[in-house]
Amino acid sequence: RVAGDLTGALAAYAEARKIRERMGPETVETTEGAALLMRIGVAKHMNDDPDGALEAYEESRRICEKIGTLDSNDGARLLRNIAIAKSVRGDIDGQLEAYTEAIRIRKSTGTLMTSSGALLLFNVGDVKKTHGDVEGALQAYAEARRIREATSTLDTPDGAQLLKSIGAAKGDCGDYDGALQAYQQALRIRISSGTLETLDGVHLLQSMGGLKDDAGDHVGALEAYVEARQIREQAGMLETPCGVQLLKTIGAAYDDAGDLDKALDTYAEARRICESNGTLETPDGAHLLMNIGV
Repeated sequence: RVAGDLTGALAAYAEARKIRERMGPETVETTEGAALLMRIGVAKHMNDDPDGALEAYEESRRICEKIGTLDSNDGARLLRNIAIAKSVRGDIDGQLEAYTEAIRIRKSTGTLMTSSGALLLFNVGDVKKTHGDVEGALQAYAEARRIREATSTLDTPDGAQLLKSIGAAKGDCGDYDGALQAYQQALRIRISSGTLETLDGVHLLQSMGGLKDDAGDHVGALEAYVEARQIREQAGMLETPCGVQLLKTIGAAYDDAGDLDKALDTYAEARRICESNGTLETPDGAHLLMNIGV
């Protein structure tokens, strides 16, 4: 199938499944049958059908459990897919349960000390942070970092994303120095890997700016925010709701730094974007106008 032809892929997978079903359960409840269901789940997830994806994943899991193949690398990948599908549905408990089971399998198969294992622990950390368990999140992130350091995969975009999450969690705990150190290391990796001028790079710079702003370093915050703005402009991502939010943040930072002229100029740019995309007459637009003083 041509890359991106989800409809064609789903049709082909459905036909393959029907053929297996006509041949009998002995061809459905097999390793190949479970793998087919996982492919169906992935295609449905990419086609914005998380419920259909989860149904296919759970059927694949049932088969794997029945034939004794769940405790494998493929089983761990399947459970991670189940966790992602449950995340889309807002099932945090089910998501964490699936990730935990995947980690158990990685440990039992000796594959936790890999990039895939580190990614699982990173996912667990994110779920725990969402659940309000910041200490639990930091423990999972620390284990993921230890694995990435041991496998020489920390200086990668995935490693930078992990360090950003560590910085955010430490910031939530009030550990400003630890948070800044993690953000700075993530920034170094983004620069060295050529991935700073991406949406992930923008989010990192905005997080750094927010941390510095909270600590009273308005000059440092502005430097980070302005760089994030430049990246958004270069990538054509400034004239968006998120771009407007960034401009509002920059305007507030200029105001805090005592530069009212630049604050008003920035707010005016945000207003222009809101007017052009028809979002000025919204709660966010009203908040922007309050900042301007209209």
